[in-house]
Amino acid sequence: MDAGTADRYAQFARAYDALATEFDLTAVPHTLSPGIETCESLLEIHAAALDGVLNSAGLGVETVHEDGSPLARLLRQDRGHWRRLAKADGNGDLKSAYLDAISTVITLCRPASAEQAASLRDRLDNFVGDDRYSVDDYLAWLGRLYPGHYPLSAVQPAALGEELVAATLVDQPAIAVTLAATCNDEQITSALTVLGRAYCRRAGLGVVIVDLLRVDLERFVPIALDVASRVERPEEFSRLIATALSDSRISPESIFELM
Repeated sequence: MDAGTADRYAQFARAYDALATEFDLTAVPHTLSPGIETCESLLEIHAAALDGVLNSAGLGVETVHEDGSPLARLLRQDRGHWRRLAKADGNGDLKSAYLDAISTVITLCRPASAEQAASLRDRLDNFVGDDRYSVDDYLAWLGRLYPGHYPLSAVQPAALGEELVAATLVDQPAIAVTLAATCNDEQITSALTVLGRAYCRRAGLGVVIVDLLRVDLERFVPIALDVASRVERPEEFSRLIATALSDSRISPESIFELM
């Protein structure tokens, strides 16, 4: 996509009209969505267009939809859809915080096989404390929202999943610490990779990443150093690793061995 503002407007207009036609929605003629000039990818422009189509067709969430980035607004649309479906099915008391927590953990760990999905399922009870609904009830509900090859499917596209992770962990930072204490190295590698990418857009995740690393520095720092070479801003991610190592009980000799 050309970086020029005019091109962004044209891309938005084409996406808006195509989405309205694809979903057979009676949407009013498009008006420019807030923040188009700051969009850095086609995905963000398409998110803004979908948000606009849903709102103009009367299917959007409350008026706060204009706040935040296009992906943040689209995530609010997603959450509004969760609530509407749950209420229509008589499950209006499903707790959105648990839906967020489970989908966030799945998106962080991104199971890519039946074995990985089963391994992650065994750990999900640590993230839900609902007396009425079980983890499997929540998973069945999420399976309707985000169908995939396995019962546990990460939120797609990846950028929207990262937005969900960032929004959830800012509100529920203890999820990262619980994940660090219960998940295996493969899952932690995936989680740190997703967090490293999401951190580029949500600086508030820095504290979450540091707290995760401090759960087990000797185990997690080597993983984090490997992940740092594969994220968009390796220097900033590496500074988080240094912060986790500072003011900790680990000995200077152990730090030297880790580095």
